[in-house]
Amino acid sequence: MPDAAKRYRAFISYSHAADGQLAPALQKALHRFAKPLFAARAINVFRDGTNLSTSPGLWSSVERELADAEFFVLLASPDAAKSKWVHKEVDYWLTHASGRTLLIVLTDGSIAYDEPRGDFDWNTTTALPPNLAGVYAEEPHYLDLRWARGAADLTLKDQRFREAVADLAAALHRRPKHEMLGEDLDRQRRLRKVIASVVSAIILLIVVSGGLAMATSQQRRLAIAGQLAGTARDEVTSNAERAILLALEAVNQSATIDAVKALREVLIKASTRLELERLKDTIRTDSSGLVATAFGTDVSSRDGSLIVRAGDRFELRVERKGIAESVTFREHRDEVNGVDISPDNRLVASVDQDGKGYVWDSGTGKVVFAMRTEMDGYGYARALWSPDGRLLLTGGQDSQTQVWERDTWRRVAVFSDMRGSADLLAISPDGTSVITGSKTDSYGVPVERAATAWELRTGKSIGSRSDPGMVVDSVAFSPDSRLALIEYDGASSELWSPRTGEVIATWGANGLIVPPDLDRGAFEIDAAGLDFSGEGVLGVVRLGFSADGHVLATIDTDEDVLLWQAPFWKRLDETEPQRTNIAAAAAPESSAREVKSPDGTLMVRIGDGDGSGDVVLATGAVIGTLKQDTEPVLAAAFSPNGTWVAVANGTRKVRVHRWETIATLDMLQTRATTLVTRSLTQAERAQFVPGLWQRLTAWR
Repeated sequence: MPDAAKRYRAFISYSHAADGQLAPALQKALHRFAKPLFAARAINVFRDGTNLSTSPGLWSSVERELADAEFFVLLASPDAAKSKWVHKEVDYWLTHASGRTLLIVLTDGSIAYDEPRGDFDWNTTTALPPNLAGVYAEEPHYLDLRWARGAADLTLKDQRFREAVADLAAALHRRPKHEMLGEDLDRQRRLRKVIASVVSAIILLIVVSGGLAMATSQQRRLAIAGQLAGTARDEVTSNAERAILLALEAVNQSATIDAVKALREVLIKASTRLELERLKDTIRTDSSGLVATAFGTDVSSRDGSLIVRAGDRFELRVERKGIAESVTFREHRDEVNGVDISPDNRLVASVDQDGKGYVWDSGTGKVVFAMRTEMDGYGYARALWSPDGRLLLTGGQDSQTQVWERDTWRRVAVFSDMRGSADLLAISPDGTSVITGSKTDSYGVPVERAATAWELRTGKSIGSRSDPGMVVDSVAFSPDSRLALIEYDGASSELWSPRTGEVIATWGANGLIVPPDLDRGAFEIDAAGLDFSGEGVLGVVRLGFSADGHVLATIDTDEDVLLWQAPFWKRLDETEPQRTNIAAAAAPESSAREVKSPDGTLMVRIGDGDGSGDVVLATGAVIGTLKQDTEPVLAAAFSPNGTWVAVANGTRKVRVHRWETIATLDMLQTRATTLVTRSLTQAERAQFVPGLWQRLTAWR
C-alpha cells in the first residue's frame, strides 16, 4: 500500500545534461497516467529542475525531498554514472531506504549483470554509478528507454512511450500493469465525454449570446493581433525573444495577413540577432587555443595535459597531469610575456620583454631554436603556434609579426603594420589567416591602433579595422574562420569579415547594432555576363551554394562562374580554381526540374515556359510562386542549412530569399518556438488578452 505519510510517490534522479528533456516528459506522463478524472494528478513525482552543480546549497533541500519519497527512480546513463549529485542521491537512498525501492530506467549506455558473481559486470556496465555495486543479489528488472532519448514531443499519445510509462507506473502504484492500462483507457473515455459536454455548453453559450457578441469578440481579437504585431516589430531590435513571443501570440489571436507578415519580419530580424549574440559568445569561449594572450602565472596546452607556470628569476616550469616531477627552463634573462605550447605538446615557445625567444622541448627543457622576435629587440612580445603546429608566429611592439617554419626554423614571412604594435595575435582555425592587433603604442609613440588580417603563408594584407581613439583589447576568429571578433577598450566590439571588409555587427553602449541589409528578406544580385563579342548580356542558368552555405555560385550560359559572399551577397574575388571547385561542388545540372530544401519540407519546381516556378510542400501542395519580374524560375538552389533559396530566370538578375519569406505559417510557428526559451508570462498576456469572453471564444 502507498505510504500516506510520504508527499511523493517517487523521486527522479538524473543527469541534467543527459536527460534534461526526457526527465520532465516522464514526470508529466506519470502525473497523468491513470489519473482520476477530477484529480490534479495520479501520483506526486518529484524532479529537481535546478542545476545542483551551480547551487550546491540546495543539497539540504534535496535531502528533505528524498526523505519524503517512497520510491527512487534512477535515469541511468554514462553522464548520470559520473554525476557527483546522482552519486550523492543514490548514497542517501541506499543508506535511508533500500535497493528494493530503487527503480532503474536505462536512457543511455549499457547495463550487464554477472549472475555467478551476484553483481553487475562493471567492466561492461557504463550507465550505473559505482555505489550500486553489491546492492542486488539477483539481476534487477529495469526499464529500457534508450529509444526515447532522442525522440521529440514524448506524450502518452505515443503508444510505445505509454507502454513504458505503464510498466513504471505499475511498480509505483503497486498494481498489475493490465489494471493500470484498463483504468487509464476508462479515464480517457470519461474525459472525452466531459469534454464533449463542455464543448456543447460553450457552443450553446456562443449561439445564445448572438451574432453581435461574436462579431464584437472577433473585432477585439483582430485589434489585439494588430497591437501585438506592432509591438513585436517595435521590440525586435531591443528584445528579440520577446518580439518572437509577441508575434506568435498575434497569429494565435488572429492569423491576419498583417500578423503573419509581422511574424516573418520578426523571425528574419530576431533569428539574425540571436545567432550573432550566440556567435559572439562562442568566439569568446572557444578561441582560447588560437589566440595569443599575455603570459601571467600559467598557460595550458590545448588538451589541458600540460601547464607552463612562471617560476623565480624568469624561470618557466612545465607540469604534466598525473606526473609529480616538473621540467624547468632557465634561459630567459628578462620578464617573459608570451608563451604557447605546440598542439602536439612536444615544444614550448616563449618570448621575453627583451625580444629574445626560444623554442624548447617540453620534456627536457633543452633549447631547440633561439630567435630574436623583434627586429631591434625591445618591447612586449607574443608567441602563437598554428593549428597544425607547423608554423610559429611571434609579434611585438616594433609592429613586426614573424612566421617561423618548424624543424627548418626558417623565417618564411614577416608582416609589418606600422600603425601600431603587434602584441595581439590570432590564427584562423583553418590555418589560412592571421589577425594582428595593436593593444599598445609602438615604443610609446601614439599611433593608430588597428586590427589587420593577413594571409598566413604569403604575408599579404587582406584588410584592417580600427576605431579612432580606442585601444584594441582582443582579436579572435569565429570557429568557421570566416569572421573575426574585435573588442575595443572593453566598451565596444564588432564582428568583421576580413575577406570582404564588411562589418557584420557592432556592440556598444546601445547594445547590438546590425546593418539594415541584414534585416532584408531578399537580395537582388546583378550577375551580368558578356558574350564572346563583348556586347551582349548572358543570362544566369545555374546556381549553387558551397558546402558551408556561405558562398553562392552563379553560372551563365558560357559557363563563367561568379561567387557571392553571405550575408550581404557581395561579389567575392577568388582565383579561377576556387571558382571552378565551388561551382562543380555546388551547382546542380540544368536538367534538374525540382530543387528540394535540405529538410525535404519545401521544393522549388523549376519553370518550363508555362509561367511556373512554384514553391511546393512535401505533400505536393503549391503554396506560392517565385518569379523574376514576369519570367518563370529556370534555376534554383537551397543553402545546405536551409536559410537561403536563390532563384534565376535566365536573365542577369538573381534573387536570394530568406527561408522565412516562402515558409508556411506552421513552419514559421515551429521555427519561432525553437528560438525562444520561455513563454509569455501571465502578466504579459494580460496586457493583450483581457476578459473572460475572449478566453471562452478562444477555447480549443
